Amino acid sequence: MPLQGVGMPGHFIMKYAEPEGDIYIDPFNQGQILSRQACGELNQQLYSEPVPFQETFLAPVSKKQILARMLMNLKAIYIHTKDYLKALSVVERLLIIQPDVEQEMKDRAALRNLIRMLN
Repeated sequence: MPLQGVGMPGHFIMKYAEPEGDIYIDPFNQGQILSRQACGELNQQLYSEPVPFQETFLAPVSKKQILARMLMNLKAIYIHTKDYLKALSVVERLLIIQPDVEQEMKDRAALRNLIRMLN
């Protein structure tokens, strides 16, 4: 079954393209099947203020984009738990797949300085 990742803001889902219409699957909620309307409702649940739903929210993302999103989530977790060595390791991996992202270069420098100060 050919599935595509969909990187909605704040929530990752899967898409199965059918001639009769796309089917969306929420892998984090027991594979719940979502309609386009349900995707819009899910988007509203994630934010405390109204966020206009855009069709681009349902666009498939590349494998590299999926990997970058997973790494960004890990980075946030490691920074939140103050595991700066692991956060730095994640930033290094992000820079391998996205070498020109200025924010990651800044984060790498900041994490290196923070680790030096703590040691």
